Amino acid sequence: MAAFPGRALSRGLAGVLFWVLLFSGAHAGDAPSPAPDQAKPPALEASPGPPTPESRGFRAGEFCVAQVGYGPLRIASQSPFQSLRLGFTPRTPATLAKGQWEFGLASALANVWAFEKGRFLLDYESLHSTFHVDYGLDDRWTLELAYDERRIFGGILDGFIADFHDTFDIDQDGRDVYENGRVFIDIRDDKGNVLLNRYQETGLYSQGLLLTLQHNVSCGKALRPAFAYALTARYEFEGNGPLQRDIPFDFGFSIMASKRFGPLYVYLTAGYLWFGGDRVEKIRLKRSQLSGLLALEWRYLNTQSLILQYLASEGQAEDLGPFSDVSHEFTLGWKAELRPGWLFEAGLIENFIVYDNSPDFGIQMGVTWRP
Repeated sequence: MAAFPGRALSRGLAGVLFWVLLFSGAHAGDAPSPAPDQAKPPALEASPGPPTPESRGFRAGEFCVAQVGYGPLRIASQSPFQSLRLGFTPRTPATLAKGQWEFGLASALANVWAFEKGRFLLDYESLHSTFHVDYGLDDRWTLELAYDERRIFGGILDGFIADFHDTFDIDQDGRDVYENGRVFIDIRDDKGNVLLNRYQETGLYSQGLLLTLQHNVSCGKALRPAFAYALTARYEFEGNGPLQRDIPFDFGFSIMASKRFGPLYVYLTAGYLWFGGDRVEKIRLKRSQLSGLLALEWRYLNTQSLILQYLASEGQAEDLGPFSDVSHEFTLGWKAELRPGWLFEAGLIENFIVYDNSPDFGIQMGVTWRP
């Protein structure tokens, strides 16, 4: 397995769906318990009302449903340097019910192309695959164990992207000069000195185990969004990539909120990551990263949703042109319950604003099962 070049470290496409929701009115309000002498008699308790679309199907048995839908596509950043270490993964403020299990598998294929004559050339594709198992420790606490790996190769999307650019008269930015289906990474400083150079190196470049604990603070009310936070630790298996590490661990903290407006759900998520490695050959990386996500979900059917999300990730390379700038990624996705207990998702990823510091194009697919 050849080590993947730092900068070309494809922000492996991946995603696995996950977003959880559901249970009934008894938990959705989060109102404080009344004092014993103020408690209402059972006969006066408000009725939970008829079941809603969110309380049936895939989410049946889930905790916190009223303000949460299927949630954003669970895709970490696919940008060249952000994908080298623990990635910020969008989450929703919903947890599994006590004793409930969830299993998920997803893969994301991303094409990276960045070219500036005399400064850098990145041409490769990456595949980010993830498998996760979740368990409801309690109605408000969910524990997740996940395995993820990222691979780099020449790819299959170059021809398709070039034809698309030709069809709509979009500048090829040098794509038509170089051959398709190869791995080539060359990054230089302002004086032309080589910082990183790799050619036709393929294979596994990142492999790790992740442990995440999520706590739902509030399920939300009519005027208040649902809110939760999560803690994540990732262990990187040694010898899989070019990243030089002091310790084989990365750590993350994220907060998340969601609010429903009829068939539309709005999600806001923010995260802070700290990394145990900060160098790829002669390229120095930041020790931390801030990320934020805004997502909109339109529940046009009880069992299907369209999702549009925007992920911004702090630049990771130190003093390296566009790679030190924030990366911007848009994803258009679809989620559907194709059969009882199974949720399928698919998404298309596009770069935005800083084109050299994010994937040119990507495809993500995933499936989640709740027995």
